[in-house]
Amino acid sequence: QQKMGRVETKELSYSSLMGIGGGGGGEGGGDASRQSQEFEMVRQKLKNVFSKLKHLANKAACRLSFEKSDDEDLIGIQTDIEEVLLKLQVLSDLYSLEINSDSPSSASLTERLLKQNAELTGFVSRLSEEKNNMRNTVMKLEEELRRYQYTGSCGDSTFRQSLHNGRNVDALIASEKEIWHKEKLSLQQSLKQAEAELAKLKAELRNEAFLRELGSDSENAALKRVYGRYLRAESFRKALIYQKKYLLLLLGGFQECEEATLTLIARMGGQPSYTQLEVITHHSKSFTRFRSAARVLIAISRMKFLVRRWKRVTGYHLIGFNKDSYSQNTGNELRSDSFSGSLELCGEHRAASYRSRSELESLRSPFSYQHRYQGIHTDFSPVSLACS
Repeated sequence: QQKMGRVETKELSYSSLMGIGGGGGGEGGGDASRQSQEFEMVRQKLKNVFSKLKHLANKAACRLSFEKSDDEDLIGIQTDIEEVLLKLQVLSDLYSLEINSDSPSSASLTERLLKQNAELTGFVSRLSEEKNNMRNTVMKLEEELRRYQYTGSCGDSTFRQSLHNGRNVDALIASEKEIWHKEKLSLQQSLKQAEAELAKLKAELRNEAFLRELGSDSENAALKRVYGRYLRAESFRKALIYQKKYLLLLLGGFQECEEATLTLIARMGGQPSYTQLEVITHHSKSFTRFRSAARVLIAISRMKFLVRRWKRVTGYHLIGFNKDSYSQNTGNELRSDSFSGSLELCGEHRAASYRSRSELESLRSPFSYQHRYQGIHTDFSPVSLACS
């Protein structure tokens, strides 16, 4: 249809050009009538060609089958266009001769005619190109029509009826719409099911993460309990070791004091003895200094251990202990320290009670005065000072 519109516009422009050319010929001279007749013949032929091309284009647009007469019309159109081209060439030659014979006053007219002639030749060439293009399109449409006819004959009867009858097109469209609507509903339902499954999976993942966190918390609590037990056992062990060393020192002092007391009694004549006080109780100043320094070092190491344990319990031993576990561990450590301290105090009280008991027994003995005298001497003796 676009090509037909272009052809109509070109035909109108051609008719206007023909009118202008006819006016120029009337001004030319004696051969104007003959030239106008020839132009009229050319115009009639072009009109016939245009009508035939329009008919063929309508058939091609309606996709109708072409007959042999249409092929003959195409051949005739081609021959007519060739004749028109020849006539136009002859007319151009005649115009050139007339231009050469006429006076210089008609130069503008000849230029105008030459321009019109060039435009006409260009128009004719464009028409021939369009004719060839339309012929190609007609051939393509014929091939498509044959292919559609072949597919329609091979297809079922319903498809063939729907192809040939335009009334069934609405029914086909409605059926396709129903099919699309059903597919849309099924897809929406599947989408809802997928969203429900996704929400279910998300809930399961949240539950699993929560259970995993609970499991990790329980494991941490168990580790905290085990670590607290370990700290308590370690504190008890260190306290027992320290108390053992302290008791050994006390027993050594008691033994030396007892030996010194027996030696003094023997020297005073109470009982014979072959031991010498200087041999048993005599220690050099360097030895006493070394022993006191060793005891001070033991006490300092014990205090350092207590400080380290206190720091470890208050937050340096594990990262992430909560306040409850911290208070529990510190309470246990304080209980263990108080327990060890109570043990040490009990040991000291036992030693004091042992001394007081021995003193009371010595006072109750018949040699109480002698024992008291000996106790006074032993308090001021270097052996008692060393034992203390």
